[in-house]
Amino acid sequence: MRAGDIYYNNKIMNFYGDSFHVTAPGYSYAWTYEAVNPNRLVVSAPRVNAELDKTYALRQIKLGTFETTASCQLVLPAPTSKPWPTSCADVNGAAITGAIDDGAVGYLHLNGKRLGNLSAIEAIPNQAILGFHTSQVALLGASIAGEIIWNAGARDGINGNVHLNCRTNSLTDCFIGRFGWLGDRVSLEDQVANAAFVEMNMLSTQGYQKLYGNEDVAFPIRYAYPNCGPADKACVQSKGNADLSELDIDRMANYARWLGNPTRSEFQVALPDVIAGEQVFRQVKCDTCHVIRKIDIVPEDTMLSKDFRDRLATRVAQSANPFLSYLGTDLLMHDMGYLSQVANAAQAIRDQNGVVLPAFQNYMQKLRTPPLKGLRFNRFVTESHKNTKASGDPACDFLLHDGRACDAIEAAFLHDGPAIKQLGVIEGLNGLSSKQVLQLRAFLYSL
Repeated sequence: MRAGDIYYNNKIMNFYGDSFHVTAPGYSYAWTYEAVNPNRLVVSAPRVNAELDKTYALRQIKLGTFETTASCQLVLPAPTSKPWPTSCADVNGAAITGAIDDGAVGYLHLNGKRLGNLSAIEAIPNQAILGFHTSQVALLGASIAGEIIWNAGARDGINGNVHLNCRTNSLTDCFIGRFGWLGDRVSLEDQVANAAFVEMNMLSTQGYQKLYGNEDVAFPIRYAYPNCGPADKACVQSKGNADLSELDIDRMANYARWLGNPTRSEFQVALPDVIAGEQVFRQVKCDTCHVIRKIDIVPEDTMLSKDFRDRLATRVAQSANPFLSYLGTDLLMHDMGYLSQVANAAQAIRDQNGVVLPAFQNYMQKLRTPPLKGLRFNRFVTESHKNTKASGDPACDFLLHDGRACDAIEAAFLHDGPAIKQLGVIEGLNGLSSKQVLQLRAFLYSL
């Protein structure tokens, strides 16, 4: 989160590092969709699905009125370098709404995702991710290629390989961010601790004390204080909702590793429409970012825990040659055009290629490429395979980062950004016949 902006994730609002929980008692909000501002679009071509004879309407989130509690209490003076708020009037509904309307504040809706693919994400070797980035730089240029997010973090928990001071943006003292829509956590242990903290206000003081002692750390990987900025007195005086031990975190991470790494059905992948659909997928260049090619596993170059690394090392020694394929992600961060713009801007923020100008980086939040493997299971979680809508439209799988796309084809057509423009993805999708769209759908839901 950048100082001066709010990124809205259904849980917290952050102002200059101070925060208030808008889902706490006394706080509420409303939001709707509205037609996308053309100035936010990178690719302005209509999105026309030949299979359904449907043109997709592009929309952006519009936040409505905020209601705030009358029992506002502040810690004053605020112990921050940019003191805020100075009074409760700074955080009432009118102030928040005004800040959003004026473009001083940005927001982003982030949906939770079905658990799955987590150990596979850990198993992608660091060198493979670096290779994805190098390939995209060669194809698209450095300003458009996906970005690697370098982070502090730990492999094998806090007693394993730990980098607390990520300075070089390299594997020397950093890890590659792999988890979350914002790619800000490097291992499943770190992801578990962070999700518990951000979503449920759970602490992990045992890990914090081990890593940091009594030091006050701005961006820790374990958490000793409640999830609130120092201006919110009631939150500051609370002790969180629970306190996770490292054993708790390790157990939850191991549980997550065993969940939902699907194997494709040998029968389904042999179907003619699925085979043809893979060719369509490559033809429209979706595989540039949603990488489906074979990835060889080098156990020691992964973020898997030691037990899993040792198992893979045994398989490699026995010449089993384990590999990953059809994951559908490069684990890089991408500018998604109107989907990534998080704040209103009175002026153009992009150059002629759709790249955000340096002065306006705070108006945009890049998003990590989500894996496609397991898409077929989304339909059974949401029951969208029953196609229950009277209009004949498919029921909703809630795809993309905010759940706006109801199936994989709609998600493809709603893509935007400078890479989408340079690759001609939307034009390629528009040029598909109804049969080709059906084949693309068959391939995506075979994953």
